[in-house]
Amino acid sequence: MSDNAGTSAPAFTSPSTARKRPRHPEKSSSTAHKRRRNPEKWKKTMAKSSRNLGLEYTSVRTNKRIEARKIGPPCTCSFKCFEKVGQINIKTIFNDYWSSGSWDAQTAYLQKRTTTNPVKRRRKDTAVKGCTRSYHVSVDIALMPVCKTAFANIHGISMSRVDRAQSNMTASGVPIKDRRGQAGGSHCRVPQEKADILPNDLLPSDIERLES
Repeated sequence: MSDNAGTSAPAFTSPSTARKRPRHPEKSSSTAHKRRRNPEKWKKTMAKSSRNLGLEYTSVRTNKRIEARKIGPPCTCSFKCFEKVGQINIKTIFNDYWSSGSWDAQTAYLQKRTTTNPVKRRRKDTAVKGCTRSYHVSVDIALMPVCKTAFANIHGISMSRVDRAQSNMTASGVPIKDRRGQAGGSHCRVPQEKADILPNDLLPSDIERLES
């Protein structure tokens, strides 16, 4: 008798019914790591952060190196604001302002340090002016009035930045949030004359081509 008489032949397994094994078991869905987004390292985010801190940075739009903020020259008014405030206090005000690193916080600060007053007397030969503004800085827990030039130079900012801080305020006195660099601005919108003739079934990609 044959030696294989008492043993049965192994069952045949069809390739289609065989259990498929993953090619890379070490890279299964449970152990795979997806690449995480790190917006802090993006050039635009880093440039904006450095700008809000008053540090030197490279402009993403122009690729130019922007110098760090510094205290401006003393004013030339008769009140001699820089001498009244003092160099130590000026450095403290400058450092406290830029250490916040927040555009919204800086705007709110500038608005609190600026007072809008109605014009008391008008002259016929001068242009119509709706109001006047007075500026103050904190010295030894007290508010000291300074001229606009001294106010801007103490904080190392331009006078237009001071004006924009006042204009960026709602009717209730709440500062408007910073929207720099956010999508959805006027430059991203389809002109109204084009929007009137657009069909309703356009895809977003079609609208993007029209914007360009």
